Amino acid sequence: FMRLMVGHDISAMMEYGGYSVEEASRKVVQEKLKNAGGTGGVICVDRSGNITMEYNSKGMLRACADATGRREIHIFD
Repeated sequence: FMRLMVGHDISAMMEYGGYSVEEASRKVVQEKLKNAGGTGGVICVDRSGNITMEYNSKGMLRACADATGRREIHIFD
């Protein structure tokens, strides 16, 4: 993740490419990271509070909550 600058790429795609947080995280994790042989995932939140939890491994412990009452906990899909 550090070597491939996953977080930076997601942010740059949103800022300069007009991608949504969902689109950017999916493209980076499912394409760039996977093509480099990396597995794992990210939890991303944009400035509007949209949350995405993208991963390319068999499972990923992840959770989120927001001001609307959304509360999620997952391991697998």
